Amino acid sequence: MNKVSYIYDKKPWHLRPGEVHPEHFRMLIEASSIHSPKVILAMEDFLVRGIPRKVSCEIHRVSAGYISIALKRLQSLSYTVVMMYPYYAEEQYRAE
Repeated sequence: MNKVSYIYDKKPWHLRPGEVHPEHFRMLIEASSIHSPKVILAMEDFLVRGIPRKVSCEIHRVSAGYISIALKRLQSLSYTVVMMYPYYAEEQYRAE
């Protein structure tokens, strides 16, 4: 297992490169504080299309360090959403 696989496979809520549905990505971006179009496009290439992070950064002229920070924030948001889900699911069952 390479380093990238280990980082993204160790927790089920982690966003795995090339495996994030485009709509899921867009919803997370909408809920995040990430606003830079270049950063969003670079992250979309990486998470949705599976383009290597280094290549994506070069294409969109974004710092690899900044992308790392933005990815960490998006991973954190994804975790928060997963942790909130039971409260919404529970509410749905009460309403029925």
